[in-house]
Amino acid sequence: MKMSKRKYYDLKRFENTYRCVSWLIDLQRIKKQTADEFGISIEDLDRRRTDAHTDQIRHIAMARCARETSAPLTLIAYTFERYHHTTVRHAIEKAKGVQQMTFKIR
Repeated sequence: MKMSKRKYYDLKRFENTYRCVSWLIDLQRIKKQTADEFGISIEDLDRRRTDAHTDQIRHIAMARCARETSAPLTLIAYTFERYHHTTVRHAIEKAKGVQQMTFKIR
């Protein structure tokens, strides 16, 4: 995975811990499961410009990562080629909204 210098140096602070390796493995696993479930590629989840449907799937994947792991939000954001933890917080809120709409429809 190619990354910018800033991103590389920001990830260096996580690199020294054993937990970072297990977090990254878990985050990649969740990304793959979510992409497979919705029938898109992992590269689609990482793209900067996508359609609304793919954005919604990315929000669901980010929310799952936050819910199922104890990884820092910053690390989750970097895993999805984003730069700030608030992106993940926004995704969590959006995913909650999608879940609530789904339950209302049923």
